[in-house]
Amino acid sequence: MADNKSLKDLYNKAYSGGKRYSGASGSFFTFSTADVTEFVVKNINFQGNDVLEIGCGTGDTAVAIARSGALSVTAIDYSEEAIKTCQTRHAESGVTFELMGYKDIRSDFDVIVMQEVIEHVDDPESAIVNLVGHLRERGQLVVTCPNFTNVRGYVWMTLQLLFDVPMSLSDLHFFSPFDMQEIAERHGFDLDWTTFAHDRVNGEMLITDLRKRLTNALRDARMNNTNVEKLMAWLAKVTRFDSEPTRVNGAKGFYVFSRSP
Repeated sequence: MADNKSLKDLYNKAYSGGKRYSGASGSFFTFSTADVTEFVVKNINFQGNDVLEIGCGTGDTAVAIARSGALSVTAIDYSEEAIKTCQTRHAESGVTFELMGYKDIRSDFDVIVMQEVIEHVDDPESAIVNLVGHLRERGQLVVTCPNFTNVRGYVWMTLQLLFDVPMSLSDLHFFSPFDMQEIAERHGFDLDWTTFAHDRVNGEMLITDLRKRLTNALRDARMNNTNVEKLMAWLAKVTRFDSEPTRVNGAKGFYVFSRSP
């Protein structure tokens, strides 16, 4: 079983190679996360707040937060190559980039952002509790991660749970809204949530993502992957009928934790 420490080399390799996105041969990610950054910036008020971003990657989200009016932005990552990339790309941004893990945080903040990070940590529930403890009064912990209450998720989780097929190289956990609700209830936190990026789990983006994942994952599990195209053809028809966006069935979950007044 992989753990977060073992992922560090994977991320260092990805960032040192420029972290290429969709369309490039050998891309680490199927799609860019620019739309996730855009959703976060549009739906959270960063104006005048001290903000911490955890797992800042190439630093683009931190810079977008700074530009949206944050008083200060500190962005941390445990990948040396990620922080080097940030400091090179965003030297004039005003964002403070630091090589650090979330467990080493000592200060409190108005807003803490974990964008596409929580699924990679060893103990997500403890991480959420820890970070809510670093929120100032009326502070917010903003979490985004892949969501599985949709057509893509049903295929993914069936293979993951029944056959232990490695559907992701880096995801250690797979969250749906009910998982986050249970965490909030156990610790008495308030939670606002929705899902978004519905286009990734319908139509051509769904087919592009699953074709790549299934072909590679079944191969890595030493299972027959010759019928992937048959399934893709069937799913393409399914999503023409089951494409209505709802609060539950987006590709990405958006969760805002806070302490009850």
